[in-house]
Amino acid sequence: MRPDVPSLLRGVADALETDAVGAVADLHARHQVVAAIGILRRVATLVPHLHAAYVETGSPLGILLASKDVPGKTWFAQGLATYVTSNPISYYGLLAGPVFLAGLAAVVRAKDRATLALWILAVTDLLVLGVVSHAQVRYVFFSIALLVILGVETIRVLVEPKRWLVLVCGLLVGASWVLVASGQVRRSAHRFETTAGIRAAARAIADDAAGATCFVVGDQFAQLEHYSGCRSSSWPWDQPGKVYVVRTPKTAPIETRGAPIVLLERPDITVTRYAR
Repeated sequence: MRPDVPSLLRGVADALETDAVGAVADLHARHQVVAAIGILRRVATLVPHLHAAYVETGSPLGILLASKDVPGKTWFAQGLATYVTSNPISYYGLLAGPVFLAGLAAVVRAKDRATLALWILAVTDLLVLGVVSHAQVRYVFFSIALLVILGVETIRVLVEPKRWLVLVCGLLVGASWVLVASGQVRRSAHRFETTAGIRAAARAIADDAAGATCFVVGDQFAQLEHYSGCRSSSWPWDQPGKVYVVRTPKTAPIETRGAPIVLLERPDITVTRYAR
């Protein structure tokens, strides 16, 4: 009896299809497990923050709720006005600024959903953050990144047919790198000079505290906290530990408790410890 070859082939094909479907289903199930583990890991990373917020504020969401009052917006859409009216080269970057503008124009030539989706995400993010907060370039980094991606593609389409334009763009990119690097070196030197007073204040505090529990009150609280080793606080008078107040000519009046002991006094900065 001769074997039915077509039936055999169909049987083999059905078997292979069944195995393939089973393998895909198994792979999908494994991916779901990996995805679930990834989600749990990300949730777990929030636990230290939630615990710290509960200890400091009495609520796991206390820090997040308090942060909404941090932005210095004084009138409606203040941030958006800054984003729109600022010089794009000085505000967004020597190279990112022009490319950013090209990204805004990408919607005019958009021929696919991906471009339109990225443009909508970028502009929506920029508009919302501009309305609810004051302007900071770091706040709109997501929007800038998306618009730069779209801007690069827009510029590529325009210059690619002409090699000399491609060469010019390459030279401009290289020149911008050199200018930014040299400017950063100068900026670092400037920052080192302008923070001399804060660093001197922090050294005086660290020497006086000698490792004891301490609190520091001052305008540049992040630098003071980092360099002195003390915790920054706006009202440390009810807490045990040494309290230091750092004043500059621009510091607003500060309510204090205890007898003042001046540790450092110079024209640009004064450090005072209050004995309680």
